[in-house]
Amino acid sequence: MSTELTSEIMKSYGINVGAKCSISLRIGLTLLLFLLAGCNRIPERAPTLELAISSEGSLEQYIQAAQLTTSWTTGSGRGYEADSFHPLTLKPDRYSEITLCLTDKSCEINLLFSDKYPPHSITAQRWNAEYRRSNHDISDEVKSKSEYVELENNTIYVYDDGKNYIYEIYAIWNNGNSRYTFCTEHYQTP
Repeated sequence: MSTELTSEIMKSYGINVGAKCSISLRIGLTLLLFLLAGCNRIPERAPTLELAISSEGSLEQYIQAAQLTTSWTTGSGRGYEADSFHPLTLKPDRYSEITLCLTDKSCEINLLFSDKYPPHSITAQRWNAEYRRSNHDISDEVKSKSEYVELENNTIYVYDDGKNYIYEIYAIWNNGNSRYTFCTEHYQTP
């Protein structure tokens, strides 16, 4: 980085750099600016969501949730919005890619976002999979049949009640938000 550019950046932060400013001070301030810029890094895309399901402390499955409606502003100031179908109306073959099979009566689903900066707000809800539709006509009545899902440290504690569920995760960052979906399927051992 040239000293002229460094001086301009420092002036933009309100740091007065006169001609008598020592080179070591300029280098130190330049390094500080690089560190500050790294701390405020905004990803160009909304983070993805990986799911790690574990039971009794051992990892059993690992999948990537489907990303749904997203609104995001990039680090360069550009933004994008992507609209998606409701989680209950995904194509049947897509459900098989995002389904976690429950093999125990209880397990933990850990939400692992791809970005190192976690969202500042996460909410989760689920629907009984019997409400799944093959067309995109979801009534408000069906949408209202969701259940709030409690999160603790980005973890969902699941207790298998013999039913299959479709989950929706809504995550909010300072520069955007995204919805994700995945399914759980009751697996009965033979």
